[in-house]
Order: sequence, then C-alpha cells, then structure tokens
Amino acid sequence: MPPVTEIPGRPVPERWYAELQGFYAGHVRHRDEGAVADWLAALDDDAELTTNVFSARRAELGEAMRWLDEQPGQAGLRRRHLLSTFVALRQPDDTVVTRYYALVVAGRPGERPAVHSTSVACDVLARSETGEWRVRRREIMRDDLPRPQSAEPDHAADPIAAVEEKPCAS
Repeated sequence: MPPVTEIPGRPVPERWYAELQGFYAGHVRHRDEGAVADWLAALDDDAELTTNVFSARRAELGEAMRWLDEQPGQAGLRRRHLLSTFVALRQPDDTVVTRYYALVVAGRPGERPAVHSTSVACDVLARSETGEWRVRRREIMRDDLPRPQSAEPDHAADPIAAVEEKPCAS
C-alpha cells in the first residue's frame, strides 16, 4: 500500500468528508455489534476485500465473518474498531479513495481490554443509485501478519476492479 502522498486524487469537499466520517462510524459499529448483514450492506454486490492472508468477494464474507465470531474463545468478546488519520481523495470519476489506520480493541465485560490488531486500510468508494456511499474495494494490511508474496491480486477477469485497486496497491 503506497504512502498517502502517492495516491492520486484531490481532497474531497468538506460535505463529502463529513458524510464519509458518518458512513465509517456506522459501518464499524455494525461490525462491532455483530450486525453482519448491516455491515455487508455497505459493500457493493461485487465488492472485494483483500488482506495480508486472504481475498474474498462480498458473497463469501458474511459466512466467513459469522464463522469467525462462532469460534472458541469468541463468546462474549466485544470488539471496538477505532479509525484514525483518515484521508479521502476524490477521483476524476467521482469515486473516493480513503486511507486510514484501524485499531481493534477487544475484551470481555469485567476484563481489561487489549489491542487485538493494528492495520492500515485503503478503500475505493462510490455512491449507490440512492446516493449512499458503498465500498467497491477494500485492502487491509494488518501489522502483525506477514506481507503477501504478491501485493497485486490477479484481476485479469475483472478489469474494472484492476483499475480501482491501483490507488490502493503496494
């Protein structure tokens, strides 16, 4: 993932920035509350999420997230996603590339919370037909996991995704 100074685009208008802050606040709250369907609703139908260790389309994410939440040791665990150093850059086609840090804190009632993970993330967002922001592509690089061998997934069958991933690619 390149430094933000290497991502093309210009800053979004202040109104968009405020909308995007609200979008992300609701989006991470849905994940923290275990509302998987609501979290998924913020992703385009063909959205892709890529991390250090996997890449999945939206259709695969719901089942994977529910499976992770049901693993031993997860019962009663509360997670809080905290986003910071948020940058939003408008692209010529009115999509927006965002880049931010994510700190995930986890704990159980009565126990001291601890840092679960730290990451840098980059999204490509576009407005839906109803004017809502939706994630087209998300790349998350967790600091505690090894970097992938190839920083660029193969999108030969999906040239639109290949163009959209460029601002976020390493």
